[in-house]
Amino acid sequence: MLDTILPFIYIILSCYLLKFACDTFEQAAGYLGRNFPPGVKGATVNAIGSSMPEMCVVIACLFWFNDPSLVMVALGVTAGSAIFNGCVIPALSIIMAKDGNGKSVEHIELNKRVLLRDVFGF
Repeated sequence: MLDTILPFIYIILSCYLLKFACDTFEQAAGYLGRNFPPGVKGATVNAIGSSMPEMCVVIACLFWFNDPSLVMVALGVTAGSAIFNGCVIPALSIIMAKDGNGKSVEHIELNKRVLLRDVFGF
């Protein structure tokens, strides 16, 4: 009985710890980026924070478990994260975009300078 319930307890505990860590990180990121322009804060401080879980998994796979076969797990985590960040996040951001009144946005205007900066600069 405990063998079937224990994984769910771990998941609930992990979700609570993740919520606590995210709230704490958001406060720290706000403080660290308080003097940055909005685009710079998102591209530096928040980007580091969003990549931290993948980095921790890679470090654990490579150094903590000390198993050479886990290199492929680390590679998969890194590649999967890059694909997700490059495809799914922008798509969901466009789909879920709201205007100042909370209504769905009909169209999104792109600034050529910002688009070139984001595509080639990062």
